[in-house]
Amino acid sequence: MLKNCMHSSILSLNDIYKLQIAKLMHQFKHGCLPSVFNNLFTKLDNIHSYNTKQKTFQEYIVPRKRLATGQKSLAYIGDTIWESLDQNLKVQPFYVFKKECKLHFLKQ
Repeated sequence: MLKNCMHSSILSLNDIYKLQIAKLMHQFKHGCLPSVFNNLFTKLDNIHSYNTKQKTFQEYIVPRKRLATGQKSLAYIGDTIWESLDQNLKVQPFYVFKKECKLHFLKQ
């Protein structure tokens, strides 16, 4: 029984990676990263101002990558992970976001 209890509070390596990327995206969204990161992610608002179906469901443009190496880029993975999170989670303060995001990955 103790073994199952301990296992349920530990993230897998893949989930730790996703959590770190999600935290980076949260800091990017709230302007808490150095300016070197400003061009890493592209917001849909920067492309056009009118509403589209894509804009309803996405905040950032997910780069279309043809090769598997492109799909491993930070821009691609960051956008994909960020869009998979609940909207209410994205607007939380960072300390709440970290905790709730970890719980989100533990539940998956």
